[in-house]
Amino acid sequence: MANETEAKAEYIEKAKTLGAVQIMIGFIYIGFGTILGLMNHVSEDIGNFASRTFIAGYPFWSGISFIISGSLSIPASPTNSFPLVLGKGISAMLMIFSLLEFFIAYATWIFVIGSNQD
Repeated sequence: MANETEAKAEYIEKAKTLGAVQIMIGFIYIGFGTILGLMNHVSEDIGNFASRTFIAGYPFWSGISFIISGSLSIPASPTNSFPLVLGKGISAMLMIFSLLEFFIAYATWIFVIGSNQD
């Protein structure tokens, strides 16, 4: 019985840590998105730098999604509570969109390399 109680306490502590890390990642995404936006603003004098990632708003909505997911992970308990299930769903959605973004960026890179060789 003591081992089960210790395991529950450890699980809750890990869920809180995971939630805190996700919240920090969300703020990092928003911070880098702000830097990317400032680069876009500053480089107008030098040349046209337009990041499609910034234009699509990915750093901001993904950062907000990480913050929401982390906020739902913190109150999660060892049972299958609604915040835990919803947090896992949001994390899975973020993973799918991140992979999709990677493949789109890779396909765009291949297309640009092919068009530059002509």
